[in-house]
Amino acid sequence: MKTLDVVLNYFRDKKWSFLFILGALALFSYLICLFYVQTGFDHSFYIGSSRLIMEGKYPFVDFNPGYPPLVFYLMTIPLSVFPDNVYTHLATIYFIIFIDAFLIYILSIQICKHKPISVFASIYFLLLSLCFDGMFFLLEPFVLFFGLISLIFVQRNNIVALILAGVFSFCASWCKQYGIGFVCLCCLYQIIVNRTIVQKMRGAFLIAAGFLLSCCAFYGINMLQGIELSDISMLSGSTYKRYGMNSFLDGYIKLFKRVPSVLPCLVFAAYLGKRLVNSPVTAICIAGIIGFMMQCYVRNYDHYILLALPFSVLLIPILYSYINGSIMKRCFLFIIIVSSLMKVWTICRTDYHILLSNSREKEYIWSQELATIIPYGTDNVYVSLWSLPSSTHNYYKPSMLKEYGMTNGFALEPLTTKKYLSTCNYCIIDDLDLNNRNVFDTDNLLLLDKTFIKIDSINSLQSGRTFIYKRISYK
Repeated sequence: MKTLDVVLNYFRDKKWSFLFILGALALFSYLICLFYVQTGFDHSFYIGSSRLIMEGKYPFVDFNPGYPPLVFYLMTIPLSVFPDNVYTHLATIYFIIFIDAFLIYILSIQICKHKPISVFASIYFLLLSLCFDGMFFLLEPFVLFFGLISLIFVQRNNIVALILAGVFSFCASWCKQYGIGFVCLCCLYQIIVNRTIVQKMRGAFLIAAGFLLSCCAFYGINMLQGIELSDISMLSGSTYKRYGMNSFLDGYIKLFKRVPSVLPCLVFAAYLGKRLVNSPVTAICIAGIIGFMMQCYVRNYDHYILLALPFSVLLIPILYSYINGSIMKRCFLFIIIVSSLMKVWTICRTDYHILLSNSREKEYIWSQELATIIPYGTDNVYVSLWSLPSSTHNYYKPSMLKEYGMTNGFALEPLTTKKYLSTCNYCIIDDLDLNNRNVFDTDNLLLLDKTFIKIDSINSLQSGRTFIYKRISYK
């Protein structure tokens, strides 16, 4: 009891003790995720690309990574040092997310010079990341790592710092193509913060120089490996199907629902009015939110919103620094803290429930059942899209589950499906895909019936059944 009294007295005396509790909750959240999060196609695809690089293969020459390859090169470092299993993969991405939170703390200190508010902003970012697929292995945390560093450098406004801002913004774009938005934000900051045309042009030129020099160096090295510009043209996203304005608006609805501080911040911003007009960091945050939310016009995945999250969080220290009067400051903090605690409650009540009910152990049991039908190490196995998160692309402990040989993964349209069906020995196909004519058209269904025999089926982790086919001529 005496120890408990000491602890209670400590928190009673500390004005910002709730930050310790919030930080401990954030750490506990990621520890739970480390042991319960399932693997999925994105996770295994990224790690698979890193493994190919470790085998001496080159992106866009020996295989198509689908994304800029910087993350895949970076992931070869932990894969070379630590055991290659899901714990290493997730621990790495969570480490990067925590660094991102620290970078938000640095940016917040630069903005408002208030440590408790800055600590709160960084912890708030950690908790909100869980609401946007932050528990899974993603590319976005790497993009934010380099992008936030570029924003820190651009505020120093000297030649070396501005060139480095361009270099790091290039690294952000080479983690995922949407990261190119950070070079735009850096240039915009220089245009806003400088008064004369010469200073504006100088700042933007130095940032662009750092970006273009990095670009030329990277492309020059890769051209020696045989990469052609046409090989990476797909990164422009020109071939993506665009979901349009409804998807774009739905993205903003998700942002407002899952980041409860955004609406109060907008209300206080309207209250402050002209005082925010001359604030370059406010303009950058608004531009960052609007710019990175444009991804939702193309696709509306939760993790796309992750790139706009730091700017939504940084509005808190910005507005706090501009609010005058202790009463208004306390009202603002009260609203933000209450909304953040409500979000924490939502995470505990819903997200953890979903996470624990779909644990990795359940996925592992499914894979063990599959292994009784198709032996581990079997080559040339085609897996349909909806079967991927629960079958050949699992990367747990290698001693528990080995990977299968693959015929280059999955298909999203009939022509690619036909190519895989023509070369594979086994097929693992979910009934959702069999009924999807955008994947299995009439010709592919006839090819499946003609050249394969159904040997078994098991319950799908998605819904319905997963069917296992074997090529008739395969012994």
